[in-house]
This record gives sequence, C-alpha cells and structure tokens, in this order.
Amino acid sequence: MINLRNNYDTQINYEAKFNNAINQYKDLVNFKYIRAFADKCVSLHTMYGLDAISAQVYMDKVIELNETNRRELDMWASQYNIKG
Repeated sequence: MINLRNNYDTQINYEAKFNNAINQYKDLVNFKYIRAFADKCVSLHTMYGLDAISAQVYMDKVIELNETNRRELDMWASQYNIKG
C-alpha cells in the first residue's frame, strides 16, 4: 500500500526546494516574471501532458543548478535584471 503522507511530504519538500532556489533572486528588477513562471510550473508539474513534463524538467533543472552549479543559475537569472 502506498503511504500517501510520505508522498505528500516529498511533494512539499520538492516544491520548497524549487521555491527557495527561485526566491533567492527576489531583488532582481523583473523578478515578477521569474515568480509568475515558477508559480505556473508549481501548479502544472503534478498534472499530465506536455505542460506538466515541461514544468517538471524546468523545476528539476533549477533545483539541480542551485545545488551543483550556482554560477550558471546566476547567469540565467541575471537576464531578468534589466530595467525597462
């Protein structure tokens, strides 16, 4: 039998890791665009279809870069630090 509580906790931890990685850029000028896309990914990644797969891949990549190659993630986020 599947332990739903463990599955729920795993899901919450996964989303928390992703949100922590995204929220570290909250001081960027155009952070609202990063946050809007991140929120969309969080809502889609548990569903089915291409959008869900894309959201999962994006979330996995952000988490992986945050844990292993922070410099690359910083370079990606810096493109949102443009006034205009």
